Amino acid sequence: MEIKDYLKVLGKRAWLLIMIPAVAGVVAGLIAVQQPQAFRTTATLQLPHDVTSSPAEVAQLVADFKAAANNPTVQNKVSKDTGLTLQQIRHMNITQVGDSSQLTLGYQTKAKSPTAAKAVILGISSGALDYLAAPESSATQKSVDGANAKIKTAQDAIDNATTDLNAIFAEVQTSTPEDDLKTMKTQVSGFFQQQLRFFDRLFMSAGVRVEDNSVFGTSTTERGSLAYVVKEWGSRLHGSAGSGFRAPTFNDLFFPGFSNPNLTPETSFSWDVGFDQKLWNDRITFGFTYFDNKFTNLIACCVPLPGPPFATTANIGRATSRGVEVVSQVVILDNLVATFNYTHTDTENLDTGRPLPREPANRYNGSLTWEPMKRLSLFSEIQVASKQFEPLGDLYNSGHTTVNLGGTWRILERWGHLKALDFTTRIQNVFNEQYQEVRGFPALGINALVGLRATLQ
Repeated sequence: MEIKDYLKVLGKRAWLLIMIPAVAGVVAGLIAVQQPQAFRTTATLQLPHDVTSSPAEVAQLVADFKAAANNPTVQNKVSKDTGLTLQQIRHMNITQVGDSSQLTLGYQTKAKSPTAAKAVILGISSGALDYLAAPESSATQKSVDGANAKIKTAQDAIDNATTDLNAIFAEVQTSTPEDDLKTMKTQVSGFFQQQLRFFDRLFMSAGVRVEDNSVFGTSTTERGSLAYVVKEWGSRLHGSAGSGFRAPTFNDLFFPGFSNPNLTPETSFSWDVGFDQKLWNDRITFGFTYFDNKFTNLIACCVPLPGPPFATTANIGRATSRGVEVVSQVVILDNLVATFNYTHTDTENLDTGRPLPREPANRYNGSLTWEPMKRLSLFSEIQVASKQFEPLGDLYNSGHTTVNLGGTWRILERWGHLKALDFTTRIQNVFNEQYQEVRGFPALGINALVGLRATLQ
């Protein structure tokens, strides 16, 4: 696809970039008085991300925000604005809540003045977001760089795997793997996003993404979001809508025994609306969101077959997934935080009238995080999932409850080029719950993970 073709596609959607600033200007004009900023000792941020963001992409978003919060440019500006030296920032913690990109920030400072401490928190939070929104850190550049890196990695992996795959594909199909692999080698994407903020109350964004796949052609998806903060009440209203596109992966098309080379891309449209509320001097936070997703040609595994291999990956013509999500957090003490999340999801395969495979109707998550001293952080969490429909046998996998424990110990801090070195440990499924998320594949029993996490400056 030529560059001029990308510009032509983006040009067709230029009305988005014209209408949004115009609408924002009208709404902004209706805001009569800008109230003073309500400072707080903790802050909960909802960072923007696509509905199709993978866990790895969400984790990268968290890492980017951490790096921006600790960038000398951001911290020097906060130091200049607040009159506090950099050494007065003693601790910063960013934790991901559930599967979303909602991040909780907590700071501890040596400053005796609460106003000064709150100013540091606000300055670092807004400064980091502004830094990420700068042209050199724009989402467009990150998307392009990430896409190029993924293309190179995938191509290298495909070239290395061709020899081994020759023998496998020779037994199960007449076409050679070289013929199939050649069609998977090229995918280029471009992304444009516009973000607007008015009076620290109204936040708007809109984006367009264009992908050119050598097998499945060109696709264009859009997404927009709107949030309004009522500072006097500690409330935040939000909503978003967008379309999605997902091409079949290499495993969807070629994994022996479960693949389907005839798969077509999956498309979707989703929207959500909700609110967040803070109480008790921001020590209690809760949020409610309603979401609705509609899919066409949803890629799902595994669909039963009457003969060998008896199961395959297939497109579900039409499907829906809608429900509600409730999130909450309570700062019990300055070093003790509790969270609770609940998600109810109602799914349906509109072709068969059955639920979508392996998606529980109810999920519960609770956690307790305690920092008994500066370098030590301990946590416990419980995860509950209700029964899930299993198409292989037309039955339900039983629900399950797992408990996890763990902690982090800061070994080194600011030593040479090493910003921090942490020892981490985690014990999963403490009570050895026996369950299967995919029928025939038992989940791990009790297991432990230990490791070191290094952060460079």
